[in-house]
Amino acid sequence: MDNVIDFVEAMQRQLGLAETFRRICGFMATYLGFFNLPAVAIDALEIARRFQRSQASPEQLARARVKCWEFLDAKSASTDFSQPETCAIRAVICFLYAEPPSDDVAELLSWFLTLVKKMDASEAVPDAPSFLKVYFSRPK
Repeated sequence: MDNVIDFVEAMQRQLGLAETFRRICGFMATYLGFFNLPAVAIDALEIARRFQRSQASPEQLARARVKCWEFLDAKSASTDFSQPETCAIRAVICFLYAEPPSDDVAELLSWFLTLVKKMDASEAVPDAPSFLKVYFSRPK
C-alpha cells in the first residue's frame, strides 16, 4: 500500500491535485467495472463515467452519491464493512465528487483499495495494485 501512496503523491506533485483526482477517479471507475455490483452502484458508476466524459453534471454526480447513501441508510448498513455490498457502494462513493473531497488523494485511493479488498471478487478480477500499474502505463 505504501507504494501506491508514494505513486499518487508523486503524481500529485507533478500534475496537481485536480488532475491527479481526475485520473484516480478514472482508475477507480474502470477497476470497479470488473466487479458484479449492486444496481445502485452500477447506476452511480455510469453517472461517474458520463461525468468524466463531460456528459453529466456535478449535480447528477451529487444525486448519485446521495442515492448510494440513501440505499445504505435504508439497510442500516453504511458502516457494515463485513458486507461486500456495503463495501462496493462505499467504493463507488469514493469517486462521486466533481472536486477532490480533500487534499489527500492518496488517502482516498488507499480507502478505496481497502474497500475493494473486502468485496467479493471472481478470479477474473485483477489485483488492484497490479491493475493500477497497468492502468497508468497505458497511453491516454
